[in-house]
Amino acid sequence: MRWIMDGISHGDDAKEKAQLVFVKNNMFTKGELITSLEYYIEYLQEDEDLTANSRKAKLDLFRRFLSVVKKSRLSDLAPESWRYYQYNLVGNGIVLELCTADEFEGHDDEQDYITLSDVKELLSVKSEFVEVEDFARIQEVKVETVMRWINAGKLSDAMLDGGTWLIPSDHDKPQRWQHSIDYLVEPGLHLEEFPFVQFSKNIDICRDDNDKSIYLCTFSDYESDFHEEMYLPKKDAERLKFLLIASGKAKQNGHIQFSPCIK
Repeated sequence: MRWIMDGISHGDDAKEKAQLVFVKNNMFTKGELITSLEYYIEYLQEDEDLTANSRKAKLDLFRRFLSVVKKSRLSDLAPESWRYYQYNLVGNGIVLELCTADEFEGHDDEQDYITLSDVKELLSVKSEFVEVEDFARIQEVKVETVMRWINAGKLSDAMLDGGTWLIPSDHDKPQRWQHSIDYLVEPGLHLEEFPFVQFSKNIDICRDDNDKSIYLCTFSDYESDFHEEMYLPKKDAERLKFLLIASGKAKQNGHIQFSPCIK
């Protein structure tokens, strides 16, 4: 385990302070998980960015997840083991994970980042997949609008099943402010239009800060040291996102994890 605190990566003082910040910013007990989930449910009830139907679907998902967590038997983790619990919104549901930190960096009382040596999925709750017409009703938009989102690669958790598009019922509308999106790619995916995909485990698509019509696409596999960058016009970037989603072999990475300050 390696820690960096206020730029210092050695010494007992740095380690002790890093552990204090680690404890403050993460969850180690079932009670902390329950409190965090209850706070998030309160937040959802007041979230004005959600339609009434979308809020109902999300609340149902999180309440079911909270019920599962309450029934589960979970150990209290020792912070000095550098292990902690986290829950993530992934695809069409929520997963509870047991994470082991490999490197930790922070400053003052803030946690800057953690790299992980191991992540184990402990339990999950799935939301319902719905067809385009039902998702349009949930979001209170036209069917044509939903298809436009899909064709532009903006519904990253949509899936193609026998020619029918299915979307998690609790999925949000695409956010106009979304600056970048990172995909995890399964081995063996070949896209003739984008040959670099076959060598990649991660694909990051990021809008240029100076020209919103241009996107920087980064294809990489850190295990093989493969790294290639390509600038694409918006239309081509949206085409890449659509093909990744339609393949069924790419999932969005870095979904929102909500861990409010409960300490």
